[in-house]
Amino acid sequence: MYEAQEIAMFLSDMDSNDDGSPAGFIEKVKGILKVENSKIDIEVFNKQKLQELNLNLILAVNRGSAREPFMLKLSLNNDSSSKDRITVIGKGITFDSGGYALKNNDGNRTMRLDKCGGGNSFAIIRACEKLSAKVNIDVLIPLTENLIGPNAVLPSQVITNLTGMSVQIDNPDAEGRLVLADAIAYAEKFIKPKTIIEMSTLTGAITITLGKYMAGMFSTCATLAQELKSKTDEVGDET
Repeated sequence: MYEAQEIAMFLSDMDSNDDGSPAGFIEKVKGILKVENSKIDIEVFNKQKLQELNLNLILAVNRGSAREPFMLKLSLNNDSSSKDRITVIGKGITFDSGGYALKNNDGNRTMRLDKCGGGNSFAIIRACEKLSAKVNIDVLIPLTENLIGPNAVLPSQVITNLTGMSVQIDNPDAEGRLVLADAIAYAEKFIKPKTIIEMSTLTGAITITLGKYMAGMFSTCATLAQELKSKTDEVGDET
């Protein structure tokens, strides 16, 4: 578990202009899995694949960036006795300027960390393999920058996602929920898991509500929420 924490922090803190770019993040993950002869299956959805799947919200967030977007899919099958799957989705915004809802200097300073959900999600599936956890788990990490530029999405633009639902983007700095919505929709349509868990640095408003040292958790399943809460209490992570 300590190793999992270390790898999560390492991936999350990578420089956005170097290893922490969307492509750089994927190469780091591939490198870790190759060194360990991992049995985790890896699939990379490039821009063309995202277009084919109509993952248009990820593509919309990416429009201001010169770097290609991706969605990383990791799968581990460790329970042949069950068909149930868990999908963990981690936000992978490798740098978040806010787009045309541009952040100020203080806000931009730490925005390489907007991929913490992605780093944590990879650490989870890696820990499941290391611990031989009896579970079938998939991880989805949408990876892109959110920048300004001549092609960047504009406030009030409407984008249609893979479910056919139209989404009006009033605030381009609310990009996290857009890429996560695409990943969740993909999971529901193609993976059909029993449980979906999403992890993200989604909004600074949570620190106003709970402070800097407590994570917010929202769930439609009271039983799952209580199980997660009891586990975080055991290790001293306030939730």
